[in-house]
Amino acid sequence: MVFLGSMIVVFIVSLVLDLLTKRSKERVKTRSLKKFVVRAPLDFILLGIVDSVMCVAIGIYLFVQYGRFMAIECILLGILFALGVMLMLAPVKGFWDVAVDGDDVVVVKGFIYRRKWKISEIEYCKTTRGGIKAYKRDRKRKAFFVDAMAEGSTNFLKRMEKEGIPIYYPDMVQRKSIEKESGENY
Repeated sequence: MVFLGSMIVVFIVSLVLDLLTKRSKERVKTRSLKKFVVRAPLDFILLGIVDSVMCVAIGIYLFVQYGRFMAIECILLGILFALGVMLMLAPVKGFWDVAVDGDDVVVVKGFIYRRKWKISEIEYCKTTRGGIKAYKRDRKRKAFFVDAMAEGSTNFLKRMEKEGIPIYYPDMVQRKSIEKESGENY
């Protein structure tokens, strides 16, 4: 019970701190195409807090109702709790960023993984339902991914257009494959 009580206190404190941070921080939308950061929106913090609080509440209810936990319940609640913590961390600087500064693109994942790219190395971009995949020259796999829900993703698209890098949309990909098969141009 001490563990659950301390978890509830941690979430209440983090909720208050996150709300204070969100209210005090001005949400500046950058219009610059030379230097900007693509990052998850701050609303993800609230979703993560709701998810984590629900997991703790379900855990308390199950413990009070049955007096014990089964292994499958612990595993499922642990996975849902971890997803909630990741949602809370997503908008934090350095957790999941794509920073563009001039010709440099720095992709940061999970505070640890950091990879540097050059915009001049990008051959083309492909849009999908979830975002934009950037592909490097002489590489078949995608170089990095920019989430369409993230703040700054429109700046990234505009920058690619400004640099003259082709952007393939899903209907264009289908149209190009039809053109190859039939030999006609639409």
